[in-house]
Amino acid sequence: MSQCEAILEAFDQPDYVSIAEPFLIWATPRSNILSDSQIAPSDSWAKFRVSSSDDDSYKVSFYYLWTNPNANGVVINPFAFVIATGLIEADADRAYFLVNTSNAGAKADFYLWQWWDQSQAPILSASASLGHVSALSEYFQADSESRSIAAAVRLDAGTFLVPGNSTTVFEVAVSVSFESNTGTASADFESGNFNVTCPVVAFPVVQTPF
Repeated sequence: MSQCEAILEAFDQPDYVSIAEPFLIWATPRSNILSDSQIAPSDSWAKFRVSSSDDDSYKVSFYYLWTNPNANGVVINPFAFVIATGLIEADADRAYFLVNTSNAGAKADFYLWQWWDQSQAPILSASASLGHVSALSEYFQADSESRSIAAAVRLDAGTFLVPGNSTTVFEVAVSVSFESNTGTASADFESGNFNVTCPVVAFPVVQTPF
């Protein structure tokens, strides 16, 4: 958070943009996995807990909106911060004849969507692992593994041209994936002070002559 605040202070210039508040926090494939959330300048966060005994994936997203106020296009180089605290666990059931496995992983994702043509796929993307855990049971034994997550990552999406007076949507997300043939995996970003936070999306703006 200190690094984020220092960058925000440096961005107090006319050729930089910082978006400190999302217009929406949402979850897929079900919105009700969100147990709590807050939208506030540089202090937007979400809480959720998910588990599965199959191959599943879940995502909690922060959506930011920016419209190029210039008649000409601009080149932007957007980045975002994600701060996550939580716990992931994998439990593999007792094995008898086959090896049982269970895996849980979490990562941060950053997507840029061009709103002006309602594209079905993001133009730019970046991701970073937040943590992974695996359990493996064999020889009539069960196995259980867990890992605490306390991570802060910066995601850089690359350079992109935004046409004049056009709108761009930025999606910053924490994704959780489970793989299990016989067992259960879970991710807890809800208990106590656990949550996922996205304090800012920011970028320099370079004017173009067209």
